[in-house]
Amino acid sequence: MSAGNTTYFKELTNIYREFDLDQDNIFSLNFKVTNAGNYTLKIQAKDEFGNESEVKEFAIVVKNNEFEIEQKINTDVSKVLQGQEVDIDFKIKEEFETNETFQIQFTSFDSEDLYLSKSEIKLNDEKIQLNKWYLVNKTEFNKIKIKSFKYGVKKLMYQVKNSAYTKNKEVNINILKEEFTVLLYSPFKKIAPNKPFNFKLKITPNKNNHNKEIKYYFKSDNIKIKYKEKSYSEGEVILIELGNGQNEIEMEGIYPFKNSGIITGMSVDENGRFFSASYICNVYNSDGVNHVVNTPELIDAITLKGIEIKRTNTGLMMEKFQSKINKYIYFGSFSGNKNKISLKIQNGAGNLFTTDDTYNWDNANEDIIIPTLLLGKINIQIYYDNKLVYKIGIDELPPIDNKNHFIPLLLFNDIGYKDIGTRYYENYDHILK
Repeated sequence: MSAGNTTYFKELTNIYREFDLDQDNIFSLNFKVTNAGNYTLKIQAKDEFGNESEVKEFAIVVKNNEFEIEQKINTDVSKVLQGQEVDIDFKIKEEFETNETFQIQFTSFDSEDLYLSKSEIKLNDEKIQLNKWYLVNKTEFNKIKIKSFKYGVKKLMYQVKNSAYTKNKEVNINILKEEFTVLLYSPFKKIAPNKPFNFKLKITPNKNNHNKEIKYYFKSDNIKIKYKEKSYSEGEVILIELGNGQNEIEMEGIYPFKNSGIITGMSVDENGRFFSASYICNVYNSDGVNHVVNTPELIDAITLKGIEIKRTNTGLMMEKFQSKINKYIYFGSFSGNKNKISLKIQNGAGNLFTTDDTYNWDNANEDIIIPTLLLGKINIQIYYDNKLVYKIGIDELPPIDNKNHFIPLLLFNDIGYKDIGTRYYENYDHILK
């Protein structure tokens, strides 16, 4: 050999060896080259009498086993949902067929999960580790399956090698946050303070293969919650147990309210009326995806705004006083309910005034005239559907003079009255469901 390293040729020597020639005087030389390169092989023959032939030269060009990686991405990697499996196939394409083996190692995937403690990579259904070499099949496609725990843009990087070459591949994967939908529903159309109501949260992650590492939470700033036999105060964060697919979470709520004071979080108009309100609750996950849901509407508190004492003239030059109740009586929505409201008003002398069930509540400006002057102690009761729902007692009315007086029950400046009455929420059942 005049060119190339003879040590790279197995079964090749510079010593004469005997060969039996066939009838065509042809013989074969078998040798194996272990390294690529350009070689010049010289061959000389000698007969049985010791006569040597001329030297013949043969140029031998040995190439390394070049290969390419054919990669097929079977998942839309621009918008992979968190916890969704990414499917990638790859196949080795050799320049010429050999018996050489190939190996693969995965070098990187998620900078926030360097040791795949949360995420997962499988090669041909076998869970792998990073920076470790694995044998691969070179006659058919190999399968890579990936699940990411963290959201964000991830880069899968891997290498395939044979004895001569190492080829690198990478795939950018955009992992989206685990989105979800949530609905709150309850058999109650309205809720009353201090009265428990049950409801359900229907939480549906965007994929059935919900990543169990993603935590879900519920929080309400105004309602006490009971969940899985445990009670939670207003504003306390509740960890929700979530499985795959659609989840129905059963809870019980109660709006804590005492008869004195304004309902927290409800709007009040210039006359002191409580507006109906639904309370906001938050359902969110550990990725920061948040949804707002509303509870059933809270019943308007029944509030008697005040009593007005008016001086009137009969036309007969006789002066007298009468009382009227300004119709600032609010009971949720009057729609369908107004003709069921009745009043009972009694003074200290036992004089009683009542309205019957047919009283016309349609005119918001209409006053309820009490024909008998009420002096001293007075008790007012409001009924709905013959059930007591509100009661207030006034110890003393102001002295009667020639002026008109409005006695506010919520604007306490005139008479210093501090009570806003008692509401009997246990009798609100007729409009809860």
